[in-house]
Order: sequence, then structure tokens, then C-alpha cells
Amino acid sequence: MAAQPPVPSPPRASETASDDGFAAFAANAGDAGTPPTVPAGNSATPPANPTGSAAAQPSAKRPRMKLIAAIIAVLVVLAGTGFGLAARKLEWIGPRTVPTVRYRTAAEVSRELETKGFLVKKKQMFNALGKGKCLGLVGVKAGDRLPKGTTVTVIESMGPGVPEGTVGSEPSRAETALLKMGVKVVEHEVVSEHPGKVAVTMPADGEPVRDTDDGIHIGVGITGDGIPVEIAGMGKDEAKTKLQQQGSTSRSSRVSPAERISARSSEPIPASACGSARPT
Repeated sequence: MAAQPPVPSPPRASETASDDGFAAFAANAGDAGTPPTVPAGNSATPPANPTGSAAAQPSAKRPRMKLIAAIIAVLVVLAGTGFGLAARKLEWIGPRTVPTVRYRTAAEVSRELETKGFLVKKKQMFNALGKGKCLGLVGVKAGDRLPKGTTVTVIESMGPGVPEGTVGSEPSRAETALLKMGVKVVEHEVVSEHPGKVAVTMPADGEPVRDTDDGIHIGVGITGDGIPVEIAGMGKDEAKTKLQQQGSTSRSSRVSPAERISARSSEPIPASACGSARPT
């Protein structure tokens, strides 16, 4: 059997397009007055801004960098704002809150005020609360917000006692103040140069109560015979001069408040105080 001649392969599309383009280019080149035309399918000019080219990368990165910078700026602002709010809440900066004082000692309140940056002063006064308890603050109250360095006065209890100025005051006013001490208050009548006023107290004016069971005794002045309590409390020479001025003579020596309160009593008295007494 005779061998078959080889069948030629059909030309590929790219080769056909290339041959056609070359033929057209050659035909146009023969025309002296016309510039050669490059077929559209075989253009020698590379496409503009090809995808993934090095020329397009810088322009694509710029918006991304701006976005990152904007996000960082927002985070910085938020962080700063959060720190500022936290610092104010923790009172590292700005005004400080005055603490509560109820059921606390004056020492505890003073320490907390100083920790917060306040300057502390103390004022003591007699009160029914136990010695050392905090009675309150002067001019401010718990919850107030004040600048650092503000002076705050803490009132400290000295326990029950006779406030200064009781002697010489009206009996009703003295009783009102003394009943707040939480102890028994007994009123006595004593001969005094100032009838109608508190002439003497036991404990003495400005002194604390040392025996809470005995309480506080006050002597209210009246007119009558006898040595006024004001003279009974004087020294010997001073009392003698005072009595001579009043036209009488007597001996006197310095006595205790209990003895002064019982100046008009005809009954035996205890060591504390008695006399013509009526509990209030």
C-alpha cells in the first residue's frame, strides 16, 4: 500500500492575523503619500495603565495610608478622652469630692480629706456622741466638689460636758444645750449676785463630764440670805473685801463647785452635788 502524503495543518489564528496585518502594512507602505497603517488587532502601543503595573501602585497606596492615619488619629483622641474621664472620676485631676462623715471618727475623716488633697483643721466641742467621733464639717457637706487645697474644718466630739459660756446664760437656754449631752441634768437654786441666771455648774464651765451617772448640775441664781456663790468661790482675802463692801463680815475659803451649788441646802449632801434640786 502506497504511503499517504502528510496532511498540512491549518494555520493558527494568530499566524493568520499576523500575516494579514503584515500584508496590509506592506500594501500601505507602497503608497508614498500615505503613512503606514497598523492594524487594530496588532497595535504596537502598549495599553495605558496595565493592571498590576508599577506605575499604578503608588496611587493605590495613598488612600490606604490616609485611612490608616485617620484611624490612628481617632484612636489617639479616644484614648486621650478616656484617660481624661478616668482621671477625673478617680479624682487625679479636677475637683475633689468631700467624703461622708456619718458614723466615722474625726481622725478617719481627716485622713481621707488629706488623701484627697484638702487642708484639714479641727474644732472640738462637747456632744453626746463618744469622744473622737466626727460631728460634721464647717461650711461644706458630704458630696460637695471642691478644688484641691481647700481648707475643710472637721468638728470632733469631746464627749458630754459643759460648754463654755453656760455660766451667766439663761437657764432655759443652758438646759436646752446640756440636755443634748445625753446625761442627766439637775437644776439647783443658789444665792447669787445675778438672780435668774446660771451662776455655777458642775462640772465647771468648759469641763467634760467625768461621771456620766451623776450627770451635770447647774445652779440658778436667786436672791436670799447667805453667801452668794460668786463669793464662795473666791479666795479668802478677795471674799473678805467683797463682804466688807456689802456690809457684812464672814470667813470664806476657796471651795469646790459642789459646795457652791449646795450653799442654800440644809440637808446633808453627797460628794457630787445636792441642795434644793429638781431634775430637768
